[in-house]
This record gives sequence, C-alpha cells and structure tokens, in this order.
Amino acid sequence: MAPRACPFASRSFLQLDFPAPKAQTFPVHWFYSDGTSQIGPVSETDFAVLVKSGTVTDSTLVWREGMAGWERYGALNPGNVGPGIPPAPPVAAATGACAECGKPFPAEELVAVSGRSVCAACKPAFLQRLSEGAPMSPQGANLGLYQKDGDLVVEVGATPPNRCVYCNAPGAWQKRRKFYWHNPWIYLLLLCNLLVLVIVSLVVRKTLAFDVVLCAEHAAKRRRHLAIAWGMFAVAIGCGVGAVMNSTNDALFGTGWAAAILLTLAAAIFGNRAASVLSPKRIGNRAGRFGRAGKEYVAGLPEWPGDIV
Repeated sequence: MAPRACPFASRSFLQLDFPAPKAQTFPVHWFYSDGTSQIGPVSETDFAVLVKSGTVTDSTLVWREGMAGWERYGALNPGNVGPGIPPAPPVAAATGACAECGKPFPAEELVAVSGRSVCAACKPAFLQRLSEGAPMSPQGANLGLYQKDGDLVVEVGATPPNRCVYCNAPGAWQKRRKFYWHNPWIYLLLLCNLLVLVIVSLVVRKTLAFDVVLCAEHAAKRRRHLAIAWGMFAVAIGCGVGAVMNSTNDALFGTGWAAAILLTLAAAIFGNRAASVLSPKRIGNRAGRFGRAGKEYVAGLPEWPGDIV
C-alpha cells in the first residue's frame, strides 16, 4: 500500500501561518519634581492627567526609564501630552526680580542673600555691596522701598534688605515692627472726651508692619535709650511714692505727683521713639511714609510716584 501523502508536503515549513509572537511591553513610569522633592513613579496615563491639569508644566523637571538624566518637560516633549489629550494651557512659572539688576528670573534661578533674591550673575556685586556698606542698586532697589522728599516709603508686603535704616551699614539687629498712624485731626476729639478719642483712633488708624534693621552701633544706641526711658519711669514711680508718703505736706505732695506725671509722659514718648526706630508720617492702603531714615539709606532708592493714599 502506498503511503499517504503528508498534508503539508506542498508547503514549506517556514510558510506555515503560525501566529506572530507578541512583543513584550513594560509600563512606562514617570518621575517629576515639585521644586522641593521628587515625586513618582507615576503611570503614563496619570502623568498625562497631571500635564493637562497644569501640575506638570513645561518648566517642570521630569525623568523616565531610558532618559540619561532629568530634563524640563517642555524641552523633552513640548506640546505633546499623549494621544487624545489636548496640550495643557500655559502656566506661568514662579518668577522674582533680582535685587541688584531688577530683571525678572525664574524662582529657581535666584539665590537668597541677606533676605534679598539675586541672580547668579549679580551675586558677587551684591555681596560686595553688603561688605562695603554701599547703597542699594537703583535698578533693584524698587522692590518695595522708595523715597519721597528724603523720607522712606515702604510698600505693603515689602521686605527691606539687611542694611541699617540709619547709616546703610550691614545689619546686626532685626525686628518686625507694626506701625500705627491716624490723621492728626482726630486729637480734636479731646475736646469731647478722652474715651471717645481712644475708641475712634482704634477704629480709623492705619497699620503697616515690616522688618526694621539696625547695625551693631545703632542697635546698642537703641538699647541705651530704652534703658534711659525705663530709668525715667522708675524715677516717676519713686516720685509718686514720695508724694503719697508726704501727703500731709501739700507742697511736697503736689510737686511729687507733678514730677511723676511729667516723667511718665517723657518716658513713654522717649521710649516709644527709641523702640519704633522710624516715625510714621502717613500710612495709606498701598504704602507708608516714614521719617528718621538715614540719608545714606534712602539715597539709592527711586522716587515714589504721587502721594501716599
């Protein structure tokens, strides 16, 4: 009996219709930085959602498997956030101005020096100004500080540099002070009642808080003046006690109480002047104008446009 023919005899083995092997795929995971820490891994689908929502922008540093190092997403894949997902709207990156040249820079390109932000190119010049006690740069000085007829003008939210407000020398003492001001016409309420004056002044007064900086010499002078004020107050208490002890002597009693009252008022005025450092002349909604700032400090500041309102 003749052997049966093989059903595949007419076809080459290599031509058989075997299914092609599927390529093995691995999920792609992304990592990104929020400016302070590394976040990830994140799946490609979730990463596309982050891009669409604006969490990941063109300036965000990203990395995934296969990349040599971290890169900004905009340089790596500009405008492409995945199939079927429209590009995310542009999100403004955090920026700041250099205190030396006044030009805007991304926040990550600025360096904090003595409470001010400077770019890398201006850092050496800015450090030299600090060491020599030179005036601030006119280009970068308008970061909240101005002058008006020799007075210091401070905008709301300004952060003064680490310079003495009297002599512009490097700062050695810094304290946040809250200043109060109200229109002088309010003192006419004394004709009515002292209590009315106090209540109205608390309601209508304007406030402005910012850091006051002094050099070592002026900080020591401030401490001496405060000590003098406290000494005057202590003498005032002694005069009051002496007046009480000599209550049978009308002359001593009256003199003692008069001296106690005058010394208390003098101590309050002198101590408040020493503690506050600056004298508010007017405080408005945008800025405040202050006297007693040194000529060297305000010399390099731009002129405040208009009035303080």
